Amino acid sequence: MKRGQWELQGPIALLRVYIVEDEKEVYRKMNDSAVVYSICDDTEQMAELAKDNLRDESGLPIGSTNWKRLILQSSHPGVKQIDGWISKVSWGPMGDHPTFSLRNKAGEEVGVPFQIGDEVDLIKEWPCRGGTANYVSGLYVALWYLPVQYPSPVTKTRPILTRILLEKSSRRSESKAPGPDGVYARGTTLVQEVTDSG
Repeated sequence: MKRGQWELQGPIALLRVYIVEDEKEVYRKMNDSAVVYSICDDTEQMAELAKDNLRDESGLPIGSTNWKRLILQSSHPGVKQIDGWISKVSWGPMGDHPTFSLRNKAGEEVGVPFQIGDEVDLIKEWPCRGGTANYVSGLYVALWYLPVQYPSPVTKTRPILTRILLEKSSRRSESKAPGPDGVYARGTTLVQEVTDSG
């Protein structure tokens, strides 16, 4: 269909074109991405969660055989997804805890609600699971998380990451933590992209 034909149908048709094109771009990005993290392969995180005897919203013990099966099959009803493009990668104030933030197509920072006491806030930074070097500003990322109820009187709900899908790229970020002295010396907590000097 020619552009002129869309114009004759008015702005609704044009809007449909833009939406379809956005969906196609995200679909292409997802097809050109790889899973860099799965919670079922993260024995340390699974042991930590099992120690707290946590249950998800459906009542299943986190880390149980049935829970893992649902997570691996992508059929857990409580798992939610967000996606976008990495807006920044940071080492955190102590220079040893790499995290990333993401923005959606409209350029808005994406956050997920969590509750501490009576206050509800947004988590906007996520740990760089599966290797800090893979996370570079501008790459497409999709992540799946599960809201978890905590028995603690302080932290009531918090999302846990179950899977991260990251755009394949030859670009890399520095993978060695600078530590607090390095962050102070550089005057920034941002992770720097590694450039090919050759």
